[in-house]
Amino acid sequence: ALLWAESTRKRDILSWSAGFLPVLAATEVWDAARWSTRPSFWDRSLTTYGSLSIASAADLLPRLVGWLKLLGLTVGAGHPVLGLALMALASWPVASSLRRRKALLRPQKHTRLLAAFCSLYLALHWVITFRIWDRYLLGVIPILAILWALSLCRLVSSRKNIAMLLAIAWAVALPLILPHIPAGSNYSLFDGVEILMDYVKRAPEGTTLYHRELGWHLRFFLYGAPCRIRWYPSPERLRQDLAERRGPILITLTPWENPVPVLEVLRGRGATVTAVLHIPRRPGSDEAFTLLWAFAP
Repeated sequence: ALLWAESTRKRDILSWSAGFLPVLAATEVWDAARWSTRPSFWDRSLTTYGSLSIASAADLLPRLVGWLKLLGLTVGAGHPVLGLALMALASWPVASSLRRRKALLRPQKHTRLLAAFCSLYLALHWVITFRIWDRYLLGVIPILAILWALSLCRLVSSRKNIAMLLAIAWAVALPLILPHIPAGSNYSLFDGVEILMDYVKRAPEGTTLYHRELGWHLRFFLYGAPCRIRWYPSPERLRQDLAERRGPILITLTPWENPVPVLEVLRGRGATVTAVLHIPRRPGSDEAFTLLWAFAP
């Protein structure tokens, strides 16, 4: 779209297409040739991810706050207010391009296209049940950086905005000052999970282990362990699956999961539930990994 807005020469667009379309076609032909033995990588990706759907109305506000907080983390501080400020800053050159004929970077079309891409990208990640993970912002941060740069250029050109410019510069410098930013290299997120896995390794043969958030960790730590690993996308699916299970049941809960719906499902089946492990992520923290034993009648 940017190429189309910039150039009216058909040769440029054909040149771009000649580089992109053969690669896309070759990939799709290769994928189709394997369908007789394995599913498409598009289908496999969606299956491995879990499932995607439209977020419920009750989840929209928490999801919005979560994405805005991650946007705030891009400049070193994790607060939704900073995320809103960044979005307002990115929208400034767009609003200016609509009001004036002369934009900072000549083509107003570019600014509007970049803004449209960012808006659509963020809106889809908000209303569809993508996980609120910082790596999903990698697709939009470079584009937002261009819009932020345009805004900073406007601030520099006006002496009245020196205070705001200094405040933004301070925010950008925060990652160099703060000892820990909970994004990107947030290695402490799963602190304690290895203790939980050591306990699971000693579970009786035939135990079924349920999880929602620890798939990769379970496959790594429990390779060869004598238990069945089952993923459930929702409490309702957990209820359906439990109806077909016999024998001991273990359920893992991460610090950011709400245990109440899971406990309601287990008790609704008449199961006896015991919390056998409660592992704080850090000393004195209320956030902990929990392992539940459930004995169903």
